[in-house]
Amino acid sequence: MFVITPLILLVRDPNRRKLKNVFLRVVLGIGKTVGWLMAVPVFLFLVIVTGTKYGQLNIENAARSNKQAVSVRPEQKEFIDVRGEIHVHSFLSWDSKGTFEEIAQAAKKNGIRWIILTDHIGQLPPGNYPDEVDNVLFIYGQERCHKIDGVDCGSDLRASLKDGERHLNLYGHIEKFRRSPNQQWERCDGIELVSLHGNGRTYLGKLLAKLFWAPEEVYPDLTVATRENLTYWQKLAELEQRPIPIFAAPDAHQNMGILGVHLDPYGFIFKMISTHIWIEKNEDLNQASIFRAIKLGRTYIAFDYLGDTTGFQFWAAENANCIRVELPRLTGKLKIFRDNTLIAEYQSAPSSVSVPMPLPGFWRVEVERDGKPWIVSGQILVK
Repeated sequence: MFVITPLILLVRDPNRRKLKNVFLRVVLGIGKTVGWLMAVPVFLFLVIVTGTKYGQLNIENAARSNKQAVSVRPEQKEFIDVRGEIHVHSFLSWDSKGTFEEIAQAAKKNGIRWIILTDHIGQLPPGNYPDEVDNVLFIYGQERCHKIDGVDCGSDLRASLKDGERHLNLYGHIEKFRRSPNQQWERCDGIELVSLHGNGRTYLGKLLAKLFWAPEEVYPDLTVATRENLTYWQKLAELEQRPIPIFAAPDAHQNMGILGVHLDPYGFIFKMISTHIWIEKNEDLNQASIFRAIKLGRTYIAFDYLGDTTGFQFWAAENANCIRVELPRLTGKLKIFRDNTLIAEYQSAPSSVSVPMPLPGFWRVEVERDGKPWIVSGQILVK
């Protein structure tokens, strides 16, 4: 009654000021009481169970013998960061009219140097298919949808169609998967951890509401690795006992418009999200080096609309005595995970962070900028 009564009086009071203050004081008083009751056990749990001290997580662990790290980045080699896109549709698909020239122009404008097309085709029709368009490397692939009892359950992304060989096999739209990672299926070269199209469909109602009430929050809901996808990734890695390579999917079609104006132009989509690969400094950028980097897990996902991620690095010493993270000049909030559990968090991370003597498990990091997802790394397996 002490909450309901002020509410009733607030409605009836023409001025509402005094009653509004009374109501707010009551609500805030209840909130503070509940907050303190919850804060005490939570704080004790953090201090006793996870070993934290005054909110600063301690990531040092006792040394272990005979450890080995399966790292995506050998520490003794130099690498360069190359930005690209996987899962793009062109006029070769029934649901797009985008030309190679339009895709290349949008890519070049956004610093994209390679594109893997994944059109809805079985094979390339007769025609001219250049390896490069305006200095952007093109790789021609296909998207084949999985269906179980007539229900769409994800897709296979395969390349390359141009040479008729299946050099790369990726799993797309894992948010649609209806089967458990414990079931037997073909070994993949990587999974689509983030999909703009998938996130848009998953959060459609929320996104439409935020367009009116909080448009600045639309991007973070589109550009995020969902909890379900992160969990699936971890389970698949544990099942196969290897780091599973990841990539981000713009799933760009450039097929929505009004009165000739594109609502989803390639340039806008490419600016939001991309897959970065590390290739060795002495390697040429070509189909072979791109496929090799993806298969070895030398990738990370970037939401580039928040800023340039060049300079990000994540690797481990071969004897697993240290895991290192190098951050771009535009630093942000760093989160370190082991087996999909948050181990450490830095509100304003330095340019370089080390994890000494890491325990066995699958390690990865995420970086946020301005409270929004910015970088998602691949996995490092310590065993």
